Amino acid sequence: PSRPTHTVSISELLLLPDIMESTSPAAPGGEPNKYPQHPQQPDEEYISAFFAEPESTSQKFSRKIQSNPFIPLGLFATGFCLVGGLWAFRTGRQQLSNHFQRGRVLFQGVTVAAFLGQAYLDTQEKKEAAARA
Repeated sequence: PSRPTHTVSISELLLLPDIMESTSPAAPGGEPNKYPQHPQQPDEEYISAFFAEPESTSQKFSRKIQSNPFIPLGLFATGFCLVGGLWAFRTGRQQLSNHFQRGRVLFQGVTVAAFLGQAYLDTQEKKEAAARA
């Protein structure tokens, strides 16, 4: 196991704000800063997302439907087959009930595949954005 080459003492941790303010790499005659500051400028997307008005439930629902319309369609089709299958079972139409239940299973699978596909695409998009940054 490798050991750290430099250990930080408690006194250094307590003096860290003073050290960072008192020394800088460009200060003439000052010792070099052991803890260089790397200021990061927040990107515009982060700032606009932080100060943006929160979206309403209907706006969020609309945005989600537009990003992947297969998920709500699959949910609707699954629900339709479930209700239709229960109705057919209650009225004694076993063959129709079986068809509805097979359709329900099919649409459930399509909906789960749409969920997984969207999750994969979102992950890939985040990786690409991180690689560009």
